[in-house]
Amino acid sequence: MKQHSSLKKSLSFCFLLFIAFCFNQKASSQTATNMVSDTGKVGVGTLFPSEKLQVCGKVMIDSATTIKDSLTVQKDVVIEGNAIVSGSIGVGTTTPAEKLDIIGNAKISGDLKIGGNFTFAGNKQLSFLPAFGGSPEIYSLGSPPSVGAAGASAACSGINIFSLMQTEGIFQSWGADPTGTQFTTMSMGFDGANGIIDVQNTNSTIVSPPSLLINYYCGKDIYMCTGAEGGNIIMGTSITGSVGIGTSNFAGYKLAVNGKIRAKEIVVETGWSDFVFAPTYKLMPLETLEKYIKANKHLPEVPSAEDIIANGLKVAETQTIMMQKIEELTLYLIEQNKKMIELQAKIVELEKSK
Repeated sequence: MKQHSSLKKSLSFCFLLFIAFCFNQKASSQTATNMVSDTGKVGVGTLFPSEKLQVCGKVMIDSATTIKDSLTVQKDVVIEGNAIVSGSIGVGTTTPAEKLDIIGNAKISGDLKIGGNFTFAGNKQLSFLPAFGGSPEIYSLGSPPSVGAAGASAACSGINIFSLMQTEGIFQSWGADPTGTQFTTMSMGFDGANGIIDVQNTNSTIVSPPSLLINYYCGKDIYMCTGAEGGNIIMGTSITGSVGIGTSNFAGYKLAVNGKIRAKEIVVETGWSDFVFAPTYKLMPLETLEKYIKANKHLPEVPSAEDIIANGLKVAETQTIMMQKIEELTLYLIEQNKKMIELQAKIVELEKSK
């Protein structure tokens, strides 16, 4: 009886081993893709999970999911609903310093709405692609790009740059000509002491630097200091500065006007001719003056007609010379009057002697 019981147990054990063997053979004949490892890792689509949960394939989540550690995705992520992140998102960095930290370029095809401040970290630039194509127009905040003495650097050639100098509050527009040999800046704003509008060129070898054109293309009126407070307009304080109205040919003058001038009064600061009344001043004898006029067709010291036509009339100099001649004429009249009085006295004496 004992032997029969022992044999029954042996047969049962052998049957279990046979079932286990058959199951194992069947499992080995198929490709296994899922694994629950005794190390505490779960693999879906892989037999060798390297993380606590590794899924090789697509994942669909129909309800809220909480992840308390890092999540690494090596394929595309498609989110059809809202993505709510309570921490920070880093693109190109594992240590985001802000809620969204992108190391690299970013492209936004739609509108970008910012409810707070927009901060540039350092001297960065904002580029706009023109609708008509071509090179991007760059608007920068901070210092302008470095420029060599011979013109714009290769990176800036042909680019229009608008910058704001934060320390002084100056708006500056930078640009290079098509050849890259001239790099010009237009400045407007507050330089720390005065409001300015200025144009300068970085190439000191340029013979004809760019000019500052005001209302050049529109041809409209320009009003300056016309408010209730008035104000002064000071132009050309430098010894080389000139002002031209209707002309750019200054010919060495501070003010050149090609046209008529109307004024209620003009004050000319000049010397004067009262030296004629000095006791040492010698009048030219009338006989000598007559010979000079016949030979030269003008008074002494007075410019000739040819000289006036060629060089113009110098108002201050001419007024001084005219006053000199008037004073000389006055002295001639006084001298002639004295002679007339003497002659009249002699005539009276002759009449008495008859």
